[in-house]
Amino acid sequence: MPILFVLSFLAVAYVLLKWATRPLGKVAAEADGFEQLLRKCFGDKSAAERLIEVQRSKTPSLDRSQLIRQVMDRLNHENR
Repeated sequence: MPILFVLSFLAVAYVLLKWATRPLGKVAAEADGFEQLLRKCFGDKSAAERLIEVQRSKTPSLDRSQLIRQVMDRLNHENR
């Protein structure tokens, strides 16, 4: 009986560890990138959205997370 308890505990611990260390999904990564962009824009959401749309007009084939990354790269380059 105690061995069953230990095995059950180890199985639950393994599942929780796998869940906690899972890679971020695309949506979570996009949200994190947008939060960084929002900080660069001093919380001005409309300015952040405008920057994304300007980048979209230059490179329409990219998805939103790639557009955000390019906007951040451009802002970082301009602020050097």
